[in-house]
Amino acid sequence: GVVELDDSYTYDPVGNRRTKAALGGNASYIYDANDRLLSDGKYTYGWDAAGNLTSRSGPEGQTTYRYDAENRLVETSGPGGVVQYAYDAEGNRISRTTAAGTTVFVVDPNMPYAQVLEEHGPAGAKLYAYGNDMLNIQGPDGTHWFDYDGLGSVRALTDASGTLTDTYIYEAFGSVAHRTGTTANDFRFTGEQYDEALEMYYLRARYYEPGTGRFGQQDRRSGNPANPVTFNKYIYTNANPINNTDPSGLFSIPEITTSLGIQGFIRSIPGLTAKALGVGVVSGVFSTIYSIITDIEANRDITAKSVANAAISGFCFGFLSTFFTQYRWARIIIGTVVSGASLVDFVSSIKAGLTIRASLDLLIFMFSLRYLRADLRSLRYQPIDTSNFKGGTPTKNGGIRERIQFWKEWQTRYPETLSEANKAIIKGDRAPRIDATWCKYFPDQAPYMGEKLIHHHINYGAKAIPLPEPFHRYQPGRGILHP
Repeated sequence: GVVELDDSYTYDPVGNRRTKAALGGNASYIYDANDRLLSDGKYTYGWDAAGNLTSRSGPEGQTTYRYDAENRLVETSGPGGVVQYAYDAEGNRISRTTAAGTTVFVVDPNMPYAQVLEEHGPAGAKLYAYGNDMLNIQGPDGTHWFDYDGLGSVRALTDASGTLTDTYIYEAFGSVAHRTGTTANDFRFTGEQYDEALEMYYLRARYYEPGTGRFGQQDRRSGNPANPVTFNKYIYTNANPINNTDPSGLFSIPEITTSLGIQGFIRSIPGLTAKALGVGVVSGVFSTIYSIITDIEANRDITAKSVANAAISGFCFGFLSTFFTQYRWARIIIGTVVSGASLVDFVSSIKAGLTIRASLDLLIFMFSLRYLRADLRSLRYQPIDTSNFKGGTPTKNGGIRERIQFWKEWQTRYPETLSEANKAIIKGDRAPRIDATWCKYFPDQAPYMGEKLIHHHINYGAKAIPLPEPFHRYQPGRGILHP
């Protein structure tokens, strides 16, 4: 039959849902001063000082939630029983234990976002095959293929013969409004894994509750002053689930990138960072505009062909920039060449009376010089060689994982990067945190102010560098750090 959905929502200025009007009933929501949900009309919620959901009380009784020192959910207890979760050193969920037994997840951390390859539990084993997205599931019910919509949500399953076996219809924020079929499948809204015991989706960094459109833990990332909604620590995709997804549990991704196939392109390029891609796109657009303005000021005829040529040259320049700006040595070479060439072009443009082009040349010179200085300054801070560390765990390619020795060696070599507070932390055999002193030498890490620093072994080798822990754990393109 036909499934009718007619839901509408109202929000406060920072994205908290105030009301929901639906065919199945209406709801009103109450929050505290820190945007934590206190009541939705059916349930009341409790929170700890760190902003983690600790309880949900309603008609069925009370469910409580417990977290470890890293604020990862490790146990929930309620009317349905006790469920426990375990994670690996990278923060990936690797098991779930219920009264029926333990389900073990075999996870591949080298995909753009860590993905489950296999599940082994009381009901049997499930194996998952991937292309750019999950292709099929092989389990006790046989092999079934996934059919997705434009948002990446699983809309249907078909068996090996092509017969439709299961269908899914979702509300805007991901609750399943209607389902047909009985295939054991947890991957649903935006292709993510649903946890029946929690009634939440596992989005890696945090768990997401689609009924309220909110996370059960705070977002670690800072907001954008130009967009106040981003300061809300709990809402899903800035309350815009139609156009955005959040596979990391940390920040939303406009789904236009999926529609254009850009995500698949990014995934296919080893070592491609989001920052490098951004540099490439901006470089390409700027190069195109620069070429067109040059033609206009030189009184050349502007034709469709000349615009197309400018766009092609801009694309090529941006495409090359995408790759080469990932590497410090390449950035230094490019920065030196571009800064010198742009200064020469500036003088030539002034002599030729091309004032707009001269302004662009000067802009290029200033930016290239700024980033060249930043890269030259960062050359001083070389990776730490861990091959001679005592104790610890060996890496695949000759390194030794030993946090205490790494930070003591870093302090010996580069004491100016550490505040007195961080030196005291290292003395206590703990990892330092990103503070104002650290950001003075590593300004690109300022968005992670207050977060813990970890040491990352480059290509699992002996050389290790300091990185913000959230970036290391959840950044898009996990394969960039762990190829």
